[in-house]
Amino acid sequence: MLRPAVAVVSPGGVGSSHLIVTLGERHFAVNHFADNDGLKHLHRPPKVSSLYSQLDLSRDPATKRVPFRAIYLFDQPIMAVASHFRRHFWPVQALKLNQRTCSTPDLFNKLVAKGKIRGVAPNSVVTEQERKKLYKDGFDCTAELEEYAHLGRDYYRLEESMHRWLLEDTTYDRILLHGAYQEHLMVPLLQLLSMERLPARLPVWDKQLLEPHSHRMPSLSAEAMQELVSTYNQTIKLVDSMPLLSIRYGTEAPAPDPDSDFHLQAFPGTK
Repeated sequence: MLRPAVAVVSPGGVGSSHLIVTLGERHFAVNHFADNDGLKHLHRPPKVSSLYSQLDLSRDPATKRVPFRAIYLFDQPIMAVASHFRRHFWPVQALKLNQRTCSTPDLFNKLVAKGKIRGVAPNSVVTEQERKKLYKDGFDCTAELEEYAHLGRDYYRLEESMHRWLLEDTTYDRILLHGAYQEHLMVPLLQLLSMERLPARLPVWDKQLLEPHSHRMPSLSAEAMQELVSTYNQTIKLVDSMPLLSIRYGTEAPAPDPDSDFHLQAFPGTK
């Protein structure tokens, strides 16, 4: 059986778990939906050899007919960050995307000082493991996100991570997919993943013709929302300018096929 090798990566909060499960059900060799292999939220695009090693595909001949590809899911950064806070994932997610700081202690200390974390006295010495548990025990996610917004700093290094995945060159092909529209784009995505050579041109999807997955907007004050917008302004503009589905061709991947008629197919939502 042909099992194209795919790694699905995202900053989190944009539907990557759902896509990984969907691809697995369709017999793609894909990374773990719960990130047990550490691939789902990589801070930057790695070398293809390391991805093959972690997917354990190097000796699987069934994957050789179709080159390895990565799918990067993106969405507006404020929606991603709000999702992390709503599910109390943000300390762990900050560690995965940041790779240099641990669980954002500055925010933790501010929450303690304002009495928002029960059972911790100001200036207490709290280990990283204890801090994660205290966050996960459950507090008002809107209050936490409000505090994060007022810090005015991208503690996730989410902008840097998204810019690297969207703009850096890699040896392998990357398919860039807007997470909020993945259900509409599943048919063309599956076709692309099964091609030995990706097409040189893609159709153009019109956001006005498609209904995105509904976001749960955080109930923040106007001031906090404006501060988040200011913090993530560059990436908000970048995401607004991105096609819903596009390709960054790998420097060592098979050359794109200029004769493919893929761009002529009448997928729903195309112009």
